[in-house]
Amino acid sequence: MRTHHDILNQISHTLAANALESEQQQLEFEVRSSTDDREMCLRATSKLLVLQKINSRVAATVGDLIAEFVYYCKLNNLYPNDSYGAASTTSKKPPYLLGLIILIPFFGFFAAVILLCLGIFKYKDKWFTIMGAAGILLTAGLYIWLFYSLVHSNIFKRGFVAIARIELNDLVKDVEFYKTQHGHYPEDLRDINEGGSFHSFTDPTQSGNKMFNYEYLGAHYRLFSPGIDGIPNTDDDVYPQIDMGGNVGWVK
Repeated sequence: MRTHHDILNQISHTLAANALESEQQQLEFEVRSSTDDREMCLRATSKLLVLQKINSRVAATVGDLIAEFVYYCKLNNLYPNDSYGAASTTSKKPPYLLGLIILIPFFGFFAAVILLCLGIFKYKDKWFTIMGAAGILLTAGLYIWLFYSLVHSNIFKRGFVAIARIELNDLVKDVEFYKTQHGHYPEDLRDINEGGSFHSFTDPTQSGNKMFNYEYLGAHYRLFSPGIDGIPNTDDDVYPQIDMGGNVGWVK
């Protein structure tokens, strides 16, 4: 009957014959570093199972011999303190059912990152790694879609319109106050900030920090937002709500 030494020798020769010298050297290092048969079985088994997992050529050429070696060592109680379980854990399949947690909103993204790292560094399993990467993409895509839907929803748009109207009302007051100080309306909205004042002229209904539409007309001025469609002089334009009965130069 062949011993574990015979099986290891055959594994070593087979690796060398199939241009797997690096793997052969790693195995022989473990064997040389062992102080007795029990330690040798444990170290050799651990190394062989890892090599078989990360290198398909090792599995194809010596997979049956590795199984024979493990069986022999276990049959003859050569794993110290039943360490066979610890040595064989590297051959276990990853817990694929854990992939279901990537479907949990918000938490799923972080779970997918963990699965991806486990697939790459611990289990070295292609499908477990793909599962983690797919979870990241799925969660990111979901939140992008939700954000896009929210930004383009009618409720969201109406909120920006309401904010724009409030800011237009305040700007009318600022423009009128500018006239009391300078005797004329500003030719440009930014003239209001001369002298250290700070006012925002950004239209919240528009992207890209676009300003409200302002037109200086001498004794009068136009001030409005083009609305959600971004096109001036259309039905969704937003105007300030002011009392036209007063001495105000704003015109529609």
